[in-house]
Amino acid sequence: MKKLLPALCLLLALTACTRPAPAQTPPETAESADATAAVTLDLAAYTDAAQGDVLSGDPRFFLDEALTQQMNITETTSSGARVTYTVAVPAGTADLYMVPPQLCLTEEVEEQSAPAKGDQDLGDFRVESVELENGTDLELVVKIDPASAAFPENLHLQMDGMYYTGGHSRRMEWGDDQVTHVKEWAVSFTMKGSVAEAEKALETATLHWSQLSRYVQPQDLPCTADGVTVHPVNPGA
Repeated sequence: MKKLLPALCLLLALTACTRPAPAQTPPETAESADATAAVTLDLAAYTDAAQGDVLSGDPRFFLDEALTQQMNITETTSSGARVTYTVAVPAGTADLYMVPPQLCLTEEVEEQSAPAKGDQDLGDFRVESVELENGTDLELVVKIDPASAAFPENLHLQMDGMYYTGGHSRRMEWGDDQVTHVKEWAVSFTMKGSVAEAEKALETATLHWSQLSRYVQPQDLPCTADGVTVHPVNPGA
């Protein structure tokens, strides 16, 4: 277990979740940033390694509680569950207001299975559709409802006596709340044989998974800082 781009979405067609680009150019500040402050967050309650895809969105730092003067993160380093952000600030800054980072947490669950069909609620997530697409290759595409609470990280397909491993296609978007949202989550499986054969085999095919990914924005992260006092802020509260 254990970042809407303003107008355009960042399209990801990868087999692993890629960390989104920064949300947007930070608002201009009234003061020049000629000093730095080091802020360290402890993610031990959520993960053993504060790196890679676990951090799906960096924290944001502001000079004011109204969150109008955002400051740049100039460097990020991690060690174990601790991650340190170097923030450019005006000299003499005593207080920073922080919107917490967003995490993508993957959990192991007991292996689950369900019929390979669309429009079904499986508790943690909803299968939106299961469709055959005959392009360069014949593929079975399983789309997961982007509003799901979690997403199957290792979705497999068992069909006609064969076990298929799929390739993920994920599209993420930054919302007005500056939190990364899943806009599309699909898994494609390359089929063997003809369309007719695949349609027949699909009648008894099943989906299997044992890992779930969830996106969370924790509000209770232990935080230490060098030279400033950090005040966590929840803009949605």
